[in-house]
Amino acid sequence: MKKPLGLVLALLCLSGCARPLHARQLEELQPVQTLGYDAVPGTVTVSVSDRKSAQGEDAVRMAARGESLVRACEELQNFTARGELFFAHVRFALAGEAAAKAGLSQLLDWFTRSAQARLRLPLFLVRGGSARELVTGSEDDAYEITALLSALEEQTRRRGELCCWTVLDILRALNEHGAALCCALEPREAGENAPSAEEGALTALAAGYGVLKGDRLCGWLDPAEARGATILLNRAGEISYTLPDGDALAVVTLRSIKTHWERRGEGRARVEAEAGLTALWAPGELTPSPLAALEAALSERIGAECAAALRASRDLGADFLGLGLTEAALRSLDDRVTVRVRITQSYDSKAGPVKKEAVAYGYGK
Repeated sequence: MKKPLGLVLALLCLSGCARPLHARQLEELQPVQTLGYDAVPGTVTVSVSDRKSAQGEDAVRMAARGESLVRACEELQNFTARGELFFAHVRFALAGEAAAKAGLSQLLDWFTRSAQARLRLPLFLVRGGSARELVTGSEDDAYEITALLSALEEQTRRRGELCCWTVLDILRALNEHGAALCCALEPREAGENAPSAEEGALTALAAGYGVLKGDRLCGWLDPAEARGATILLNRAGEISYTLPDGDALAVVTLRSIKTHWERRGEGRARVEAEAGLTALWAPGELTPSPLAALEAALSERIGAECAAALRASRDLGADFLGLGLTEAALRSLDDRVTVRVRITQSYDSKAGPVKKEAVAYGYGK
């Protein structure tokens, strides 16, 4: 069977002292694209999946247990029908909630020491579930976990609300600040939202962030808190907000947003944003008055979300915003945020583009 060119090139470019792999050896490898990690005291469960290949081979899903992650991987090898498991192509990693609460040091250490595994791949936490149920739970190849996470990664990049933090991002944040964020997932049955899916097919929905303190899960940020954290970390993209405008509804989309830390040690932040009005359900001509009301409403939303993220950092005693504060200093963290917003593009057919001076609003205590 002919192997994809990308796999061959990746294998030939592997660093280290390993001898070159020949075509026959390539045939004996079983790539892994998604790795799941679950653990209870004394037992680790590793689950793996490889999506359906371009040559038409079915998706591969397997799981095995061992007293450590390394031993679980060795046990997993006993169940592969295609050849030796190959981890250099792992694209995503998941950890179940119970494992994250117990501590992820073993998983992070495995990524650091493995000769194959890469560090620049997203690590997700499964909120309210296990990694195994998402990795091996669906028999529908269209809902294979690698395909789902690929779509979710693109969706989060496009929406700009969340970041799919990589293992390397997490290791750096833990090393520098003792806390880190992980993108959180919730398992859901596809159900009536995907009538073409097989019965019982599972999908994975973004569910904010999990907060690691040390290597342990200490809490969750809901979607609004997570958006605030993303903004404060200057990682936000073109987030869209649905806002009230009197009796009408409007959708505004951020074109740019920047956080400036005025007094970083106190958590005092100033956020500046520009947005475009991308939808409006309202009668009559769009005038400066409703635009000003929309600016005020958007400022309030952004300010409330950023303040919520600051409060979460304070309440959890976790410096996931990288403020350089000790846990004791976090207890007095200020949650007041100054927000400056202007709507620079109204796309109004009668009035044309509207450009206005920014208006400042303060939120928090």
